[in-house]
Amino acid sequence: SRALALLGTPYRWGGTSPEGGFDCSGLVGYVFRNALGIELPRVSRDMAKTGELIASKTQLTKGDLVFFGKSGTVD
Repeated sequence: SRALALLGTPYRWGGTSPEGGFDCSGLVGYVFRNALGIELPRVSRDMAKTGELIASKTQLTKGDLVFFGKSGTVD
């Protein structure tokens, strides 16, 4: 619900706030920090290195973050 409340916030590369705008990882970091009290690294590449790897998508639960990339690198 916290993320949905931010609909309409402008996109801004490198952005991390509702006042200045968000990029994708800035939005995720903001919502996790403010709604859940979870501090994440700033960029998706570093976010993907935290937490735990799951073996199957059937193990995904509400709120999990999913990262994509090529050759093992998130981009």
